[in-house]
Amino acid sequence: MVMALSLLGSIPVRLDDSTFAPQRKAMRASRLDDPEHAAYAWGRFRTILKWNLIASAVAALLGLLALRWMAGPVPWFMALMTVMGIFMTVGCAALLMGLVFISAGTGHDAAVDNTMPDNQI
Repeated sequence: MVMALSLLGSIPVRLDDSTFAPQRKAMRASRLDDPEHAAYAWGRFRTILKWNLIASAVAALLGLLALRWMAGPVPWFMALMTVMGIFMTVGCAALLMGLVFISAGTGHDAAVDNTMPDNQI
């Protein structure tokens, strides 16, 4: 039995709970199980992520320039937090978008056979 701590604190949670067995059985093999295809997909994901991180940096600098143009000189801490806020927001959105692309593009989403009635999930 594998145990872990839940997000709510020190309540133990069984990771091998038998209620997930039907969900595991319903999954077909995805193309990510093939090492060659997985290497290609993760390489593509890293490429997308690199370009999106560059776009995040450009967006952060444009935001800083817009702040400077609208408000004039600002304290360094405000400028730093503005840059970090924009960079992290755009970067997190890019990361999630990339994960959606890799999941859909490799057929990982299609590997789930969702034939269970709605009231059982």
